Amino acid sequence: MAEPVFISQVSGTLRSAENIVTPTIPTATTGAAVRSAAIAHPAAPMASSAALGVGGNTALSIQAGLNNAITQLQLGAHNQSTVAVLGGRENNVGVLQAGNGLRSQVALVNTQGLNVGVLQPQNSAPVNVFIARLPNGALLIKR
Repeated sequence: MAEPVFISQVSGTLRSAENIVTPTIPTATTGAAVRSAAIAHPAAPMASSAALGVGGNTALSIQAGLNNAITQLQLGAHNQSTVAVLGGRENNVGVLQAGNGLRSQVALVNTQGLNVGVLQPQNSAPVNVFIARLPNGALLIKR
């Protein structure tokens, strides 16, 4: 089963959170609605995006693996972040952008059990990270 993807974009303070991706899926046994991320076949990738009309923030996620968690938080305006986890499992990726005009791209390929955090304060350089587990078992980290 695909794991939940949580994307939150905020303008100003954490109290004004907007665009939280959590679709409602009714259960078959009770008929009650359950707040949950989309449930999909294990081989089906899960893609989510949220764009905030005010401030122009964009957060994109693609997750095709098992038991991965992606969290993206954007404080400010005109920020862009992209996270992709392909073929991995039990990875945790977090992106926090606290400024204006920030950019980040993180890709994990065939990794297991990694915790990756991207913290971008105001005026920080763009973050572009590619992490892959190679066939010989080595870990490739390209920045």
